[in-house]
Amino acid sequence: MSEIARGELAARAAMLLGGLVLTITLSNSEWLQQRLVLLVSLLLRPSARWGLLTVGGLALVLGSVVAFEHADSETLEQQTRELEAVLGPRPTPLRSAPARRPTAARGSY
Repeated sequence: MSEIARGELAARAAMLLGGLVLTITLSNSEWLQQRLVLLVSLLLRPSARWGLLTVGGLALVLGSVVAFEHADSETLEQQTRELEAVLGPRPTPLRSAPARRPTAARGSY
Protein backbone atom coordinates (compact mmCIF):
# COMPACT_ATOMS: atom_id res chain seq x y z
CA MET A 1 0.00 0.00 0.00
CA SER A 2 1.22 3.47 -0.74
CA GLU A 3 1.49 6.16 1.90
CA ILE A 4 -1.49 8.01 0.48
CA ALA A 5 -3.72 4.95 0.72
CA ARG A 6 -2.63 4.30 4.30
CA GLY A 7 -3.31 7.90 5.30
CA GLU A 8 -6.72 7.84 3.65
CA LEU A 9 -7.54 4.53 5.31
CA ALA A 10 -6.52 5.92 8.71
CA ALA A 11 -8.66 9.04 8.18
CA ARG A 12 -11.71 6.95 7.25
CA ALA A 13 -11.23 4.68 10.27
CA ALA A 14 -10.90 7.71 12.56
CA MET A 15 -14.09 9.26 11.16
CA LEU A 16 -15.98 5.98 11.58
CA LEU A 17 -14.75 5.54 15.14
CA GLY A 18 -15.54 9.17 16.00
CA GLY A 19 -19.06 8.85 14.62
CA LEU A 20 -19.61 5.65 16.56
CA VAL A 21 -18.41 7.21 19.83
CA LEU A 22 -20.58 10.31 19.24
CA THR A 23 -23.65 8.15 18.52
CA ILE A 24 -23.18 6.09 21.68
CA THR A 25 -22.61 9.21 23.78
CA LEU A 26 -25.71 10.95 22.46
CA SER A 27 -27.90 7.87 22.81
CA ASN A 28 -27.06 7.71 26.52
CA SER A 29 -27.99 11.37 27.04
CA GLU A 30 -31.25 11.84 28.99
CA TRP A 31 -31.58 15.38 27.67
CA LEU A 32 -31.50 14.13 24.08
CA GLN A 33 -33.94 11.31 24.84
CA GLN A 34 -36.40 13.78 26.35
CA ARG A 35 -36.14 16.04 23.31
CA LEU A 36 -36.70 13.11 20.96
CA VAL A 37 -39.82 12.02 22.89
CA LEU A 38 -41.11 15.60 22.72
CA LEU A 39 -40.42 15.76 18.98
CA VAL A 40 -42.19 12.45 18.31
CA SER A 41 -45.21 13.54 20.37
CA LEU A 42 -45.39 16.79 18.39
CA LEU A 43 -45.16 14.94 15.09
CA LEU A 44 -48.10 12.70 16.05
CA ARG A 45 -50.41 15.71 15.91
CA PRO A 46 -52.31 16.03 12.61
CA SER A 47 -51.52 19.74 12.24
CA ALA A 48 -47.79 19.07 12.48
CA ARG A 49 -47.98 16.23 9.96
CA TRP A 50 -49.94 18.34 7.47
CA GLY A 51 -47.55 21.23 8.01
CA LEU A 52 -44.57 18.99 7.29
CA LEU A 53 -46.33 17.62 4.23
CA THR A 54 -46.99 21.16 2.98
CA VAL A 55 -43.40 22.26 3.53
CA GLY A 56 -42.15 19.11 1.82
CA GLY A 57 -44.44 19.71 -1.15
CA LEU A 58 -43.31 23.31 -1.53
CA ALA A 59 -39.67 22.23 -1.33
CA LEU A 60 -40.33 19.62 -4.00
CA VAL A 61 -41.95 22.16 -6.32
CA LEU A 62 -39.17 24.71 -5.85
CA GLY A 63 -36.51 22.06 -6.35
CA SER A 64 -38.21 20.91 -9.53
CA VAL A 65 -38.34 24.46 -10.90
CA VAL A 66 -34.65 25.00 -10.16
CA ALA A 67 -33.70 21.66 -11.73
CA PHE A 68 -35.81 22.40 -14.83
CA GLU A 69 -34.31 25.86 -15.28
CA HIS A 70 -30.80 24.46 -14.94
CA ALA A 71 -31.46 21.67 -17.45
CA ASP A 72 -33.12 24.14 -19.82
CA SER A 73 -30.17 26.53 -19.75
CA GLU A 74 -27.74 23.64 -20.29
CA THR A 75 -29.77 22.44 -23.28
CA LEU A 76 -29.89 25.96 -24.71
CA GLU A 77 -26.12 26.34 -24.35
CA GLN A 78 -25.51 22.99 -26.02
CA GLN A 79 -27.82 23.81 -28.92
CA THR A 80 -26.16 27.21 -29.35
CA ARG A 81 -22.74 25.56 -29.52
CA GLU A 82 -24.04 23.08 -32.11
CA LEU A 83 -25.52 25.88 -34.22
CA GLU A 84 -22.27 27.83 -34.07
CA ALA A 85 -20.37 24.72 -35.12
CA VAL A 86 -22.65 24.22 -38.13
CA LEU A 87 -23.27 27.82 -39.19
CA GLY A 88 -20.21 29.56 -37.81
CA PRO A 89 -20.08 32.17 -35.08
CA ARG A 90 -22.72 34.85 -34.82
CA PRO A 91 -22.01 37.94 -36.90
CA THR A 92 -21.00 40.94 -34.88
CA PRO A 93 -23.11 44.02 -35.48
CA LEU A 94 -21.36 46.59 -37.64
CA ARG A 95 -20.95 50.06 -36.32
CA SER A 96 -23.03 52.31 -38.45
CA ALA A 97 -21.72 55.62 -39.66
CA PRO A 98 -22.87 58.60 -37.66
CA ALA A 99 -26.22 59.81 -38.84
CA ARG A 100 -26.00 62.79 -41.17
CA ARG A 101 -28.35 65.61 -40.84
CA PRO A 102 -30.35 66.13 -43.97
CA THR A 103 -29.58 69.44 -45.60
CA ALA A 104 -31.61 71.38 -48.08
CA ALA A 105 -30.36 71.56 -51.63
CA ARG A 106 -28.55 74.86 -52.05
CA GLY A 107 -27.11 76.32 -55.07
CA SER A 108 -23.43 76.95 -55.41
CA TYR A 109 -23.60 80.71 -55.57
